[in-house]
Amino acid sequence: MRWGFTPQRPVKRALEQNPEAVRQWLEQDYPRLRAQVAQEGAVIYWGDETAVKEDAHWVRGYSPRGQTPVWAIPARWTTLSMISAISPRGEVAFQMVEGSIDADRFIAFLAALIQDAPKKIYLVVDNLRVHHAKVVTAWLADKKDRIELAFLPPYAPESNPDEYLNRDFKTALRTGAVSTDKNSLLAKATAFMQGLRQTPQKVARYFRHPAARYAMSDI
Repeated sequence: MRWGFTPQRPVKRALEQNPEAVRQWLEQDYPRLRAQVAQEGAVIYWGDETAVKEDAHWVRGYSPRGQTPVWAIPARWTTLSMISAISPRGEVAFQMVEGSIDADRFIAFLAALIQDAPKKIYLVVDNLRVHHAKVVTAWLADKKDRIELAFLPPYAPESNPDEYLNRDFKTALRTGAVSTDKNSLLAKATAFMQGLRQTPQKVARYFRHPAARYAMSDI
């Protein structure tokens, strides 16, 4: 090409990006975690965070040559974020907040997650700095009988079943009726997640992705 650009392959899957770490997770770390969960009579959830927004780089429009198309209704307002957790049984927990997920908001989510939980929870998350924050570690310290965190290998998002929920969530926001303000966007996002709570079989399908199938069986 004149600008030096050439067709490129898509981003590699997690197993190709970080093969040794993912292999260790699948063959050693996760089986060890499941054994611990079985011993304690606990359950496993997978958690993740995502932005709540409708705009995306792949949105396209048409206009006369030389004129940039203009989106008639703005699709981004004050930042909204969601944190969620799912289980292979189809259970869903989520919170939406204004702004990004910081350590305090992560702790608030953990507190809500265990509030009425009948069993101890192991929450599997990625290595986001917030998850390793000192205040989070301190909050967890005296709650090991109720919740503990387990960490996925670095650069392995496809190993997290909750990643596929996020993909569905973002697609639903982008392809539905365009929101007119922050409140309507929040309502649309909440409706999608409430709908998931009513369809556990759909949540269970997120665990059937080839990279997440290892997590289908639960204790």
